[in-house]
Amino acid sequence: MRSGLSKLKKIAYSGDKDAMVKLALCYYEGKDVKEDIDKAIDLFYTAAKKGSVEGAFYLAECYRADLIDDDSSNCIKWYKLAAENGHDKAALVLGVCYDNGLFVEQDEKQAANYYRQASEKGNARAMYEYGCCLLEGYGTYKNIKEALVWFEKSAELGETKAEYSLGAYYLDNSNNQRDYNIAFKWLLKAAYNSNADAQYSVASCYENGYGTHKDFKKALGWYLVAAENGNAKAQESLSVFYTLGQGVRKNDRLALHWHNKFLNNPDK
Repeated sequence: MRSGLSKLKKIAYSGDKDAMVKLALCYYEGKDVKEDIDKAIDLFYTAAKKGSVEGAFYLAECYRADLIDDDSSNCIKWYKLAAENGHDKAALVLGVCYDNGLFVEQDEKQAANYYRQASEKGNARAMYEYGCCLLEGYGTYKNIKEALVWFEKSAELGETKAEYSLGAYYLDNSNNQRDYNIAFKWLLKAAYNSNADAQYSVASCYENGYGTHKDFKKALGWYLVAAENGNAKAQESLSVFYTLGQGVRKNDRLALHWHNKFLNNPDK
């Protein structure tokens, strides 16, 4: 390890920008060397000035984390430099910043634009965010068909929010593309990925036979998982299940327990 680190230092200090970033990360994370944030920042800065896209991104991250004794809004300059050179994570962060007014004035169009840039570079989270923009016409034109395409691309890469959004869209009774089978497929994926809203929806599908067979025991099981993860609707449904004895024996004590959980849930 020591010989490898010595070789990395030699290459970095000879002016190799990629080696500088690797060495900076070692100092930043305390990997094979004593943690030294100042050295890491110096190396990120030097690499960025030499044209390293990764160096610019990590330097921006240091500004955003307030690790540099300077105006933290300087992170935007370096994120933009990285994004302009194809860095998907930098473009995603810029989208989030413009979306929420962090370090910049809130700007829907800029947010949608950066989400699109990051999406086109293959960033799964950005694909989901851009899909949301298209679905609502936020900062860009409204195009539900295109939104669903981006949601599916994102979901295929494992983005749980996209899985849930697809499932929720196809489950929705108010749109003319309702498809319970597709809805259940994506909701189940999101549910297994610990999305509480999806867990509630899967329970509802089993209770009502949407996209699957009716099964009160499975519905109860998913309501329980969702309720334990804080979903208010699931807590309310459990109270009803225990009151009526659906898929389980009647139990007034547990019915009251989940009813009180529902009443005290700030997200209800």
